Amino acid sequence: MDPLKVPSPQETKLHFLDYWRIIRIRKTVILAVFLLVTITTTVVTFILPKSYSSTVRMRVEKDAPDDVKKAQQESSTLTEPVRRQRAECRQRKYQP
Repeated sequence: MDPLKVPSPQETKLHFLDYWRIIRIRKTVILAVFLLVTITTTVVTFILPKSYSSTVRMRVEKDAPDDVKKAQQESSTLTEPVRRQRAECRQRKYQP
């Protein structure tokens, strides 16, 4: 007999029922870990203080006369749809 005999593939192959049996045996451990993680995340979520953050960068400039604005628009490299959209946005009034 060969001492380094490799088991046949049929002997090492696990079927679905084998996995199901292992899960059934360890169901208390699986359930305990699931509950521990769920409860811990819930408690930590409610204990941590709420914090919100945001950053904004604004550029404020003096109003230029209309003819200067038109000259700037004509010299810009924007495409026509973008120019139309900008014009529409300028015409709309801000309503809170």
